[in-house]
Amino acid sequence: AHTRARRWAEALQLFAGLGAASTEPNCYLLSAAITACARGVQWEMAVHFHADFLARELRADAVSYNALVSASSRGRAWARALATTREIQRLGLDLDVVAFNAATSACERGSRWEEGYQLLVEARAK
Repeated sequence: AHTRARRWAEALQLFAGLGAASTEPNCYLLSAAITACARGVQWEMAVHFHADFLARELRADAVSYNALVSASSRGRAWARALATTREIQRLGLDLDVVAFNAATSACERGSRWEEGYQLLVEARAK
């Protein structure tokens, strides 16, 4: 709800406070926090939340990885979007259409057309 209302700062505060609360972080909450970061163009914070989640030895799902690609793209961080795309592939998770488009758009905005083209070639090969 917070992410849809574009109240991303409040959503991030809620996520950050989970360690002290009785609610344990999970993939759904992580995805919501990353989406809130994307809407607030806070891709670095999205990367931080994702890394913190993994450091707790929790397993992120395809939705949270795809959200991280989108957050990176909105932040014009083409290298992060591309690295996250590669991580999704390495883990055998599904890269959804939105994340695929976000990754190719990030490459385009970063004048990295070769990398964006390579994503298209790989997608067609599947």
